[in-house]
Amino acid sequence: MATNAAASPGRRRTLPGHGTLLLVAVVAALGANLRMLVNETQSPRPRDHEHGWLPVAAVAERRSAGDHGGPPAYGKNSSTLITNHNDKNGLLVPPALEVPSQPTRTANGTRLASQAQVTRSLDLNSSATKDGNTYSDASVAAVSAEIRTNSMATMTASEPAPLQGTAVIQLYGELGNHLQILAHYFAVQVIALEEFNLNLTLHVRKQKARKAKSAAENAMCIKSFEHVDFDECSWEVNTTNGHGVSISKGEYCQSKLNDQMASLHGLHARTNFTHKHFFSYIQSLQLEQYKDSESIRTLLRRYVDMCRDPVIQQLYRDQSVGWSENEPHPFLVSIDRIHATQQLIDEVYSRGMPGYFAFDDETKISSGCCASLPEPDEHVFHYRSFVVDLPKTHIGWGGAELVPAKAAELLSQSVPPGSRVALVAGRAAPHRVQAYKEAFHNRSLVVRAVSGQSAIQDFCFLAHAQAGLWGTVQSSYVNWASLISTKLQHATLYGVNYPARKKNVTGRTSSNMEMRQLIHWPVFHVPDDEVW
Repeated sequence: MATNAAASPGRRRTLPGHGTLLLVAVVAALGANLRMLVNETQSPRPRDHEHGWLPVAAVAERRSAGDHGGPPAYGKNSSTLITNHNDKNGLLVPPALEVPSQPTRTANGTRLASQAQVTRSLDLNSSATKDGNTYSDASVAAVSAEIRTNSMATMTASEPAPLQGTAVIQLYGELGNHLQILAHYFAVQVIALEEFNLNLTLHVRKQKARKAKSAAENAMCIKSFEHVDFDECSWEVNTTNGHGVSISKGEYCQSKLNDQMASLHGLHARTNFTHKHFFSYIQSLQLEQYKDSESIRTLLRRYVDMCRDPVIQQLYRDQSVGWSENEPHPFLVSIDRIHATQQLIDEVYSRGMPGYFAFDDETKISSGCCASLPEPDEHVFHYRSFVVDLPKTHIGWGGAELVPAKAAELLSQSVPPGSRVALVAGRAAPHRVQAYKEAFHNRSLVVRAVSGQSAIQDFCFLAHAQAGLWGTVQSSYVNWASLISTKLQHATLYGVNYPARKKNVTGRTSSNMEMRQLIHWPVFHVPDDEVW
């Protein structure tokens, strides 16, 4: 990673010769003091967040008490963050920069990486995680070579190898929520690779509860995550910190974030070096504040500037505040819930998303991820059966589904008589499953019920539908199955409005032409007796 004026982008590229010498002198003078910027103590750390992350607004409390600098309140592990003002949209307003950041690719260059290139590059990059977070020379070389090969028409042979970055993602909920979170990360990954020549390595942090089991199933079944260590930050497994104290891996990961934030604040507060990027730097590490593609680009511009800044680089080397010895650079994090918006999914769907979430086809059966698969000519109907999970509230909330006779009537209007239907009903009561079978049979459809599978196996079955897929739009399973299926011909995700529903659902479409041709979102208005 270059640190001299000739090779660095942005501000340093515009300096004259004497300015470069002055900057080098300042950096050299600071280097000797960097080790003393943050004094490490053993003071206890507060736990204001349910997953152990310290609050983002901690610095505001310091400032309100009249503290505008000096040692961090809790030493190296403090979370004394610097906040920015927000604009009317809630996005961060960065301080004025001296010069623009390094130009990104041209409009024609934003799509220069093919879907295969993006998927392969991200997969190779993620393979570092499980094996001690070590980047193998072979993986990095393969990524670089593939980027150069696939992009020869628009990239010069002298372009540098991709810049390396790190992202740590907090998981919430179960499978559907995990996919929403990881879909947002996928969008960040794709934009970073295509437009900033930046490869991100993924680390994940699970919840403390039983829902961590779903994360383990994701790791086992989805090919892109097979090299991601979902237990790296486990709350159930202990490790030893730098002082020989036994703590959970979850606490250890927490301390890494706190060290990063405290060290950055200490560099700003305890030196005379006034860097205009510092305020935006610290906030730019938090992924959940950037929800659309333009704000993600703003995030990545600042992050790339940060990774190329020689003062920041020296801090991370001296204080060892990177994620690991092999990732000695700032790392992006998500602390709160971070779900991909529909608009963001529309934008990245055709840029490799189905392949990114595809099951590991080589081991999906033997590993237990899938118990059976639909036949190529079978239409798959999913009865989510929210009444099992929410028996008292599913009607008012909107979780009621079409009764068997109505569902069979609408399905029969879309497929010819004699069509084969596979019914996936999860934990639904047997009498309800039987009612659907009879209703489909009465409409001249050949139906079979798929039962006895685990949740991930049901999802696998849905995600491998080919002829067609039907289900309620309220189900995250059928929604995501329609998005990640690579052979699906048609999907109908229906909504139903009925008098007992408190808030009606509205129809939608997609701005993505490929998705719009594949998935349809009709809304049916029915009386209460046609849902259950």
